Amino acid sequence: MEKEKNNRGVIILLTVIIVILAVLCILFATDTISLKSNTTNNKESVSENNTNNNVSFRVEDYVAIEKVNIGDKITNVEKVIFKNLDSSLTQKFTEEQTKLIDSAKSNYDYFENKFKNENHNISDYYGNGKEYLSETNIKYQINKSILTVHYKLANENEIGRDDSIIVTNIDLINKKILTNEEILKLGNLSFNDIAVREYERLLKSCDEKTNLNYCYFDKNDKETTKEELQQNKDIFIKNIESNLENIIKAYIQDEKIKYDYEAERLAIINQTLHIGGPFNYTTIEVGDYK
Repeated sequence: MEKEKNNRGVIILLTVIIVILAVLCILFATDTISLKSNTTNNKESVSENNTNNNVSFRVEDYVAIEKVNIGDKITNVEKVIFKNLDSSLTQKFTEEQTKLIDSAKSNYDYFENKFKNENHNISDYYGNGKEYLSETNIKYQINKSILTVHYKLANENEIGRDDSIIVTNIDLINKKILTNEEILKLGNLSFNDIAVREYERLLKSCDEKTNLNYCYFDKNDKETTKEELQQNKDIFIKNIESNLENIIKAYIQDEKIKYDYEAERLAIINQTLHIGGPFNYTTIEVGDYK
């Protein structure tokens, strides 16, 4: 009887131990699955920051910068080299960049000959620690899935320093170039908003010309008065709006929607647009790219 009681106690003890071990195994297995799951999620998170649908989000996979030799140490000009992108997405930018670089070369040749004819050395005036005759400033980055390249060339000329800017915004996932207006819409701004703002600026400038009864001359020297601007408001605004795609440079930088704009470059002259220069661009921040 005593022996049966001892055996029963041993069986109960073994049963308790087995139950405890089973619970521990279940807990351990759960923790292992959880740990494995968390590790996988972290890997996916890192992966999503760099690729999406086999599309890389590393800017160095698409853009390289190369030095352009125009007059040793007189200029500081570079160019963008695109990689891993269809030529249809980069051709227009590359062609415009080539034109700007050619303008820097022509500018250098002009000033080199000018100083030579005056028995001066161009290096006494530009480069070598002084202001460069021509200089580029290139910014490129990827915000979400949009690759933005902002290329600015400054050329010194006879009447001042003239800035030229080209910009491209490429949707890497959908493989398309975004227009200026499409970029602005990401910041809830339209061409019409800008056109209205420019029209109001013109009216204000008319008020500042207190000694004149006109605002602008047209190309035929016809006076345009403030009253004419007001009477033809819709026409003027539409005219500005239809030309903005070629006037402003919209882009994304550091998750901000911005555009570069030469306020004095766009002037209404009797329902036409007049392009002047040289002018410097003003950068306007629209808002966050959410």
